[in-house]
Amino acid sequence: PNPNPNPNPNLDAENDSANPDAHSLVLQGVTLKFPFQPYAVQRAYMSKMLQAIEAGEHALLESPTGTGKTLCLLVAALAWQQRQRRRDQRTAAKVKAERAIKVKEELSSGEVAIHGKGSDAPQGKPCVIVYASRTHSQLSQVVRELKRTPYRPVISVLASREQLCVHRQVSKLKGQKQNAACGSLNKRRQCGFKIGLDNMRDVAGALAEIRDIEDLAEAGREERYCPYYLQRDGVDRADLVLAPYAYLLDPQFRTSLSIHWPGAVVIFDEAHNLESAAADAASCDIDNIQVAGMIREVRRTLTLTLTLALTPTLTLTLNLTRTRTRFRTLTSSLRWTSSARAWTKQATILSTPASSAETLAPRSSTSLRSCS
Repeated sequence: PNPNPNPNPNLDAENDSANPDAHSLVLQGVTLKFPFQPYAVQRAYMSKMLQAIEAGEHALLESPTGTGKTLCLLVAALAWQQRQRRRDQRTAAKVKAERAIKVKEELSSGEVAIHGKGSDAPQGKPCVIVYASRTHSQLSQVVRELKRTPYRPVISVLASREQLCVHRQVSKLKGQKQNAACGSLNKRRQCGFKIGLDNMRDVAGALAEIRDIEDLAEAGREERYCPYYLQRDGVDRADLVLAPYAYLLDPQFRTSLSIHWPGAVVIFDEAHNLESAAADAASCDIDNIQVAGMIREVRRTLTLTLTLALTPTLTLTLNLTRTRTRFRTLTSSLRWTSSARAWTKQATILSTPASSAETLAPRSSTSLRSCS
């Protein structure tokens, strides 16, 4: 096998013959350019993938470790995308030629019809390939594999500000603080890197360069532009989008992406991690302070519930001091009986008032069913 990457990093994906090291083969009617003579298991893997894409079906593909699954996925998907683009171009050219003939006939017959900008040619952008992996480090591996192929699509690598921010102060922050600081600087037009991106003339050329996250950040620092916004805003013109699982599993992330989803090819690499990634996306971390706050809110809710249940009419007062004093005189003696699973009749609540206009009525005996 010849594992050497393509020596020409600016090779156009349409130029199949520019890489002398690439091996050409045809699978499922699609011509592929592989960086070396593929093994039988690799040919079978790519053939099954192309079969699923052609049929518009889902596919669960498995192959032994070390057989180059990532390389096979990239080559098969990009070759199919290239074939589809050529088909769309031929179809559009055919429709355009037929329309020109029709207009010429109308002019010669004296019956001129008004033709708007609408066309019978295929509309919408070409299908996009979305390649998702669990971590950013795995996406860097995908970029390295892509460099080995003769394909050079317009690529967008989606990552968070923590990975791509190059501002000296903002890059040191984390989480919401970093997002807020970035938004504040951009609103006031005080981020030199974002201004540099806005003034960049060759955005398409920057997106055409195949770089991993580390390379993107380094290029942003050297050329004085924001790699985070370059990649995020470049999604709508990208042929290949690399993103972590969270960008597809989280509805907020997914709807924020300018991806033409109809007809898109979505690849989940290392899909055995998908279940845990989905669980993480639907989970959250709660610390002790938040738990204590929840307990207080539950007690306040129980206070109001018992107050309304025990009091025929709720007495309102605007005397804040008097209300707080009366609440301080109450003691909490809620008792839980595991056998009867009911609140005892002698129940008083110790809690702060939900508002200054609430006053508890005298205790009365009642029975409340617990909610488990």
